[in-house]
Amino acid sequence: MIGFDPPRTQGEKGGSQILDRILDKLKASFGSLAKVVTNDKLVGAVIATTDTKVYHGLGYPWTTWEVVDTGGVGVVYQSATVNPSPSTYIILQGSAGVSVTLRFV
Repeated sequence: MIGFDPPRTQGEKGGSQILDRILDKLKASFGSLAKVVTNDKLVGAVIATTDTKVYHGLGYPWTTWEVVDTGGVGVVYQSATVNPSPSTYIILQGSAGVSVTLRFV
C-alpha cells in the first residue's frame, strides 16, 4: 500500500486547519490511487462472440477493466446489453472466441 500519513499542522509554525484539510484530501486520493495501482483482482474467462457474463468478484460495480493477457487473436469489448447486476458481473463480447485474463477495479 502507498503510505502517506502527514502529521497534523494546526498549531505548528506555518500550519493551519486549511492545510490539514488539503493534506487529508491528498491522503484520500493516494488511498484511491493505491487501490487501482495495487489491484490484483485478475479473472480468467473465455469470451465468445455473443454475450458472455464474467463474474468479477469485486462485490461492487466495477470502475474499469482491462485485458492483461490473451490466449488468441480477438478484440474484447463491453456488450451493449443492459447489465442488471453490475456489482456481480460484466457482459463482454469478442470479435472471435478468445481466452483472456482481465483485471477489474
